[in-house]
Amino acid sequence: MSAALKDLFDELDFPKNISEGQVLKIAHNKAKNEINLNISFSELIPMNELFSAAETISKKLGAETAIYPKYFPELLNSDYLYEIIELLKKKFVGINGYFDDATIDDDGQTFEITLKSGGKSMLMGMGIDKKIENYVKGIFGKNISVVISSENELDVEEYVHREDSAPVEKVSVTNEAPKPAKPKYVGGGSRGRRPLFLEKSEETLLTFENPHFDKKVNLFFGKGNFEEPVPMSEPFAEQDTATLWGRIFKTEDKLSRDKNTLIFTAYFSDKTSSQILKIITEAKNEELVKSNISEGKAIIASGKFEFDQFTKSLNFRPDSMAGIKLKSREDKAEQKRVELHMHTNMSDMDATTPAGELVKQANAWGHRAVAITDHGNLQSYPEAMNTIEKLQKDGSEMKMIYGVEAYFVNDSSALVAGCCDYSVDDEIIVFDLETTGLSSKTDRITEIGAIKVKNREIIDEFGTFVNPEMPIPEQITEITGITDEMVENAPSEKDALEEFIKFAGSGVLVAHNANFDTSFIRAGCVRQNIDYKFNFVDTVGICRAALPRLKNHKLDTVAKEYKLGDFNHHRAVDDARMLAKIFQCLLSDAEKLGKLTKLGDLNELFGGVDAKKLPTYHMIILAQNKVGLKNLYKLISLSNLEYFYKKPRIPLSELQKHREGLIIGSACEAGELFRAILDEKSPEEIDKIASIYDYYEIQPISNNEFLVREGRVPDTESLRMLNRKIVKLAEKHGKLCVATCDVHFKDKEDGIFRKILQAGQGYKDADHQADLYFRTTDEMLKEFEYLGEEKAFEVVVTNTNKIADMIDGDIRPIPKGTFTPSIDGAEQELKDLCWGRADAWYREEGKELPEIVESRLKRELDSIIEHGFAVLYMIAQKLVKYSEDNGYLVGSRGSVGSSFVAIMSGISEVNPLAPHYRCPKCRHSEFVTDGSVGSGFDLPPKNCPNCGIDMIRDGHDIPFETFLGFHGDKSPDIDLNFSGEVQGKVHRYTEELFGKDHVFKAGTI
Repeated sequence: MSAALKDLFDELDFPKNISEGQVLKIAHNKAKNEINLNISFSELIPMNELFSAAETISKKLGAETAIYPKYFPELLNSDYLYEIIELLKKKFVGINGYFDDATIDDDGQTFEITLKSGGKSMLMGMGIDKKIENYVKGIFGKNISVVISSENELDVEEYVHREDSAPVEKVSVTNEAPKPAKPKYVGGGSRGRRPLFLEKSEETLLTFENPHFDKKVNLFFGKGNFEEPVPMSEPFAEQDTATLWGRIFKTEDKLSRDKNTLIFTAYFSDKTSSQILKIITEAKNEELVKSNISEGKAIIASGKFEFDQFTKSLNFRPDSMAGIKLKSREDKAEQKRVELHMHTNMSDMDATTPAGELVKQANAWGHRAVAITDHGNLQSYPEAMNTIEKLQKDGSEMKMIYGVEAYFVNDSSALVAGCCDYSVDDEIIVFDLETTGLSSKTDRITEIGAIKVKNREIIDEFGTFVNPEMPIPEQITEITGITDEMVENAPSEKDALEEFIKFAGSGVLVAHNANFDTSFIRAGCVRQNIDYKFNFVDTVGICRAALPRLKNHKLDTVAKEYKLGDFNHHRAVDDARMLAKIFQCLLSDAEKLGKLTKLGDLNELFGGVDAKKLPTYHMIILAQNKVGLKNLYKLISLSNLEYFYKKPRIPLSELQKHREGLIIGSACEAGELFRAILDEKSPEEIDKIASIYDYYEIQPISNNEFLVREGRVPDTESLRMLNRKIVKLAEKHGKLCVATCDVHFKDKEDGIFRKILQAGQGYKDADHQADLYFRTTDEMLKEFEYLGEEKAFEVVVTNTNKIADMIDGDIRPIPKGTFTPSIDGAEQELKDLCWGRADAWYREEGKELPEIVESRLKRELDSIIEHGFAVLYMIAQKLVKYSEDNGYLVGSRGSVGSSFVAIMSGISEVNPLAPHYRCPKCRHSEFVTDGSVGSGFDLPPKNCPNCGIDMIRDGHDIPFETFLGFHGDKSPDIDLNFSGEVQGKVHRYTEELFGKDHVFKAGTI
C-alpha cells in the first residue's frame, strides 16, 4: 500500500484485515470523479465491510470510490459466491430478490446456484452466470463454471400446458379448390386449441403463382390459410405473422416425460435464409408428423413468430402446413449443349456443389456428356466415376469427361524476345508511366518518365506530365501524388507521345512490367494515329531469373537488394531513373557469368526462368483417352512435387512432354489468351499464345463483370467485344470456340454459399457474386445471342458436342482390381512363417497340430493367398520385424487382431482362437469351446499336466470374418503403430523394399 494511502487507512481507523491489504492498482477518472482501488488481501473480507470502507474513503476524498479485492485462488468457496452476488447487485439492481434464499453447491470447479423463486430465464438472458464467472476470474484469478437452476424451472409438461392454454386466432380458408366437407383432423390436444393434423393430406390449389413451386399442394396441417410467401431473409420480430416456404434440412424431436406429448422441430430454408419451425402435438401423431415433415421434403407454412424460452431464439409456430413440389429447371432444347468447364466442392474454398449432384443434373437434362475440371486437383474423380457408372447402369448413355483447370506457367518465353541481336551498348530507353487506372482502353497516361542509356551509361533524361482529359481518381492521387491541378495545363496525349517517341528514337524500350506500360503507349498511339514500332524488354522477368532468392521482384524490393537508396516511388521520372540503375546492375551481374554483347545473351547467362516464380494462368486440360489420363496424372504429380509454389503449377515445357491424349482449352478470364487480348498485346504475341490451345473458351458476361467494377473495361459491351475477338481468333486459326459456364454451383440461388466462402477469405467483392451456375442450353443460347443465332448455336451446342465426341467413353480414373505390390515368393514365405510358428506353439512332440489350430490357419491362408493378399501380410511382417530388430516393439490395432495368420506371421499380438491354455515347454494345449469363457485372459491359472509348469492363457474367440469379410475377399487394412524414434527408419526401409519411386507417404486432413 502506498504511504499516502497507508496513512489514510490508519487515519480512518480501518479494521486490521483491511488496513493490511496490498494496493495493486489505483485508477482515477477525473472526468467522472471516480477512484477504483484494486487491493490484494490475504484473507476473505465480507463485501459489506469493503462497501463501508469505500464509502468512508469517498467522503474523505470527495470522490466516488470502489474497492475491488484480489485473493489467492485457493481461498474461493461457495460462501464467498454470495458476497460476489452482493457486488453484482450494486451494478444490476434488476436482479435483487432473485437470489434470496438461493443455495450454492460446488465441486471446486462448477458452482450450481439453485433459485427458490424462479427467474432462471431472466438471469440467463442477462448473462448473470457469465458475469459471476468473470468476477471470480478477476477477483480470484480462477476459471470456474456457474450453473443457474430453479426449483420451479419450467419443464416440458408446463411448456406444453402453456402452449395448450394459449389463445389461437380463428383461421379462414382462402384457397381456390374446394375443401372436403368434413376433413378428419387428429391431435388437437386436451383443449383442442392447437392446429390440427389431417389424418390424410388433402390436395388443394393456392391462390397465387410462385416461381419456386407448383400451385397444387398437399395440405396436411391446419386449414390452409396461405398467403403469398415472403423470403426467409426478411427481418422478423416476435408476434409477426408470415407465410414461408422451404426445403427441410434437419429435424429434431423430443417426448415429454410422460410420453404423451411430442415437441418436433424442423429447420428449413428457401436459400435466402433459414428458419426454425416448431410443433407441439400429441405423441400418437409422431408417425404422421415425421411422414410429412422429414429431411429433404419441401413445405409451405403459415404461422406466427414466437420467442422460445427453451432455445432463447425466435421460432416459427405454424397454423397451416402443406407439402409442395418444387419446380426444377429443365433443358427443353432439342439439341443439348455440353458443359466443359465445371468445378465441384473439391475446388477448395471456391466451388460448393459435390460432383455427384452436378453429374446427376446434367443427366436429368439429357446432356450427352459433362466435364469435371477442378482447380489444380483431381479429387472429385471417384465421386464422379461412381455417379456416372450408377447412372449408366440405370440406362443412361451420358459420357464423363475427366479434366482439370490447371495453374499453367508459360516457361517458354525467353527473358528477351524480338530484340535478341540488339547490342547492350546501343541506345536503350528505360521508361515508366503513371496512369489514371489499370485499363489502357478507358484510362489515360498522366506522366511519362524516361532515361536514355548508351554504352551502359545514363546520357539523357525525359519527363512530362500528360493531360488525361479526365479526372484523376482519388485513390490514384493518394498513390502517385499527382493531382488534377498538376496536369491541367500539361501537354495533350498526342503531344506528349510524339515527344516521347522522338526521345526514344530507334532504341529498345525497357520497363518494369513492360506489358502494362507498353499497352498504354500502344493504345495512345493508335488513338492519335502515331506510328509505334518498338521492341521492349521486361525487367521483371530478368529480375526473377537474376535474383531468385527474393520473395517478390517489385521495383522497391530490387532497389533495396542492390542498395541503390531511396527514391520517390510511383512518380514516373524517379521510377525510370531507379530502373535504369537496376538495369545497369543486372547487366553487371550477367557479365560476371559470361560474355555479354547482345540483349539476347541474357537468356543464356541467367539460365532461363524459374517456373515457380512466373505468373500462373488458368488452363483447361481434358483427358481424351487412357493415355491422356495417365499423362494428366503425371502432370498433376509434377505440379505438386516439382513445381509447387503457392499453387501446383504445370509449366508449358512439361505439358509439351506429356501432351499425348490431352485436349487443351484456353479457360476463363484468368487464362493467358484472354489476358493477352485484354492487355492488348501485339497480334504476333496473341497468335503465339493462341497456338498453344486446341480450343478457345468464351463465358457469360456476368462471369467477368468484376473487370468493369475494377475499371479494366468501361462497360459490359466491352466484355462482349472481348468474346467476339476470341470467336474471330478461333476462325483465324481454324480452332473450335466453345461457350462454357465455368460452373461453381448448381443453381443460381446457390451463389450465396460461394459468397460466404469468399467473404471468409477476405474478398472485398464477395457480395458481387458472379452467376457461375450450371445453365441449360436455352439459357446459354440466350446469353450469347449477341453473336447472332447461327454463331451462338455453334459455340454453345455444335462445338461443345464436337469436343465431347473427341473423348473416349471408356475412361475410368480408377481401374478395377486391387493391384497389390509384388514380392517374389511372398505366398510361400507367408506359409512357412505361419506353419512354423503354429508348430512351435501348438504341436506336441509325436502328435499332429490340434484340429482347431490347423483348420483355422489353413482356411485363412487359402483365402488370403487366393485373393492376392499374401504380399500385404508380408509387407507388414517385414516392417514389424525390422522395427523389432532395431529394439522397438510395434503395436497393431483394429480388426487385424481377428486374423490368426497375423499373429502367426508376427504382425499382431492378438490371438483370435478360442480361449485356451498352452504349455510353452511341451506345447500341450487345451481349448475352451463351449462359450463359457470370453477371453483366455479370464481363465484361472493352471499347470501343464505333462510338465507341471504354469501354462500360458490366451485366445479371444474372434472370427476371421471380422477382418476380411464373409468371403475373405475384403482388402486387408493392417494398422501398425511404430515408435516415433524408429518411424523414419521404417519409412526408408519401405523405400528399400520397393524403390523410392514406388512409395509415398499418405497424410490425413
